[in-house]
Parts: sequence; structure tokens; C-alpha cells
Amino acid sequence: MVIALFPVFFLSACYRDKHMEKAIGINEVKGYLNPAKENYRPPDWAFENCREPTDTLRQNLPYSYDEAINILRRMFVPVEQQAISAQAKHYIKALICADFVYAAFSYHYFGDDAGFAGDTILNPGWDSLTLKECYDIGNNNYKGLYCYERASFYLRLVKALTGVNGKIINKVNVHSFPVLAIADSYGNTRPYLVDPYDPFVIIPTGDSIIPVFDQNINLPAEVDIYRTRRAFGQTRLLVSKQMVCNLPVRGLLPQYCSIPAFTKELLLGYLQSHPAADSSVIELPWFANGYVLTNSARYKYAIKTNGRPAGEFFTAGHYQKYYGR
Repeated sequence: MVIALFPVFFLSACYRDKHMEKAIGINEVKGYLNPAKENYRPPDWAFENCREPTDTLRQNLPYSYDEAINILRRMFVPVEQQAISAQAKHYIKALICADFVYAAFSYHYFGDDAGFAGDTILNPGWDSLTLKECYDIGNNNYKGLYCYERASFYLRLVKALTGVNGKIINKVNVHSFPVLAIADSYGNTRPYLVDPYDPFVIIPTGDSIIPVFDQNINLPAEVDIYRTRRAFGQTRLLVSKQMVCNLPVRGLLPQYCSIPAFTKELLLGYLQSHPAADSSVIELPWFANGYVLTNSARYKYAIKTNGRPAGEFFTAGHYQKYYGR
């Protein structure tokens, strides 16, 4: 009896292994990540080196929607040729799409918290617009687009290009982000977080497996966060004309080089009213990389940034703030 049953158990175990691929390993996707893990970047205001931008910006990405889709599809070809798992291939394609959305869209300069409301408010119907219409709105900087708009566009884009489904999770008054149901070669799906708000990969320190997403589980205190390589470049903060005109109210000249001083004032004011906060509460843009917007009715400048306008992101606590319960 024992001899007769042994092949049954053996074949059953083989069947389970064959029909359930392993989770995604960090080594499978490392070519698409910045090899330097995220850490705190101290403020560097560099007032004395500030200069009025001379470079102009008409579009964030220099191609039409149809051209962009063709570029994405070409970028998927070498992914398919890699000797990695089916899950990893879907995950990498999702990272590439997240990088695309991140670079095509811009944020409003520190949101509406600075007291200049209105520029980020979209007309109702964002989800009913075509992908091309959404792309044109964002890529031409007609509006600053935030987490929900990015997540919604991203999920529709990924579905159209890869067939991968997903959903938006809304953490009320904090963040909205997409979770993808990524399948292996046998159709088994696992939930993975890929966020075009600020594309990154997180793994527990010392581990080599990208964790599946579970909002109810706290990650270990020690984690490594890697941002993507930003395949299409960085995002930007859009400085409204209204804000520049209002700078004299704060005793500043209505010019680009007043923006770092205004930012410092915002940061110091926040830290004074929130004693428990640290100075990483605002992720500073790259003030040396400013552009003059030539075709915008509402924005005057765009400033490059490589992170998220809501603040630095490099610890398990930061992750829990945006993505945990």
C-alpha cells in the first residue's frame, strides 16, 4: 500500500510545483530599478546659485499618444525575451507603464495646501475620457494630476497593453493607488502594488523576494526601497501664475528665485506647527532644473522632481502611512 501510494503523492507534489510559480525575485527586475536604495536627502536651498530658467517646456514627453504606445510596446519586446518567470515579465511591464505615467503627468506645486486651490481640480468625467484625451491633458500640463487620476489612467493603460487587471485602493484623505492581479504561466494571480504616483519596489532588508500586497500586514521595520530607473524621465511640480503673483504678499519678488525661499517658509512653518514631524516631510524639487512653460494658461514654471510631492519616502513608516491600514 505504501509503495503504491508513494507515486501518487510524488506526482501530486510535482503537479502543485508545476502549476504555481515562485514569487518574483528582486534579481529578476533589478535591471529596471535604481541600484541605490532610497534614503534621506537633506535640504539644499542654494539661494546664491538660483537663476531664472531659460529652458522652455511645451510637452512633458515629446511624442503623441500613438507614438507613446508604440514605444511602450517596443520596450516590452526585450522583456519577453528574458529567461525569467511570467510573473516577473508582467511585473516589469507594469513598472515600465508606471514610469511612463510618472513622466507624462505633472503635479501642482505642493498641492493645494500652499493656499492656491483650484489648479488641480478636474472637471467630472476623467474616467470617461479616452486614454488619448487623458494623456493629452497631462502631457501638455493643462492640469496637475494626482494619485487617483494617475492610478485610474494607469490601470486602463496596463489593461489595454498587457491584459493585466487591477483595482484602485483608496486610503481616505491619504492616498489612492493601484494594485495589480499579476498572473504566472498557469493563471494563478497574486496582488502586487505598482504605483505611478512614485514608482518603487520595496523588500524587507536582507530578503530577495518582492512581497505581494496585503494592506492588513505590517512590513518589518527594516526595509529597502528602490525607485525605478525612471525610463521616461522625472515628473515635475507646476508653479501656477497665481502663486507667482501672490509671492509679494509674503514679502518675496514675483520671480522664480523666490520659490526656494517660499518653500523653506512652508517647511519651517509646518515643522513649527507639527513638532513631532521631521524635515523630510517635504521632498524638495530640483530647483536648478526649472523650465518656463510656454503654452500654459495657468502655469508659469515647471520644476523637476524625482520623488513624490507629499514627502520623502524611504522607511517602513512612510510605506505604512500611504499603503497600510
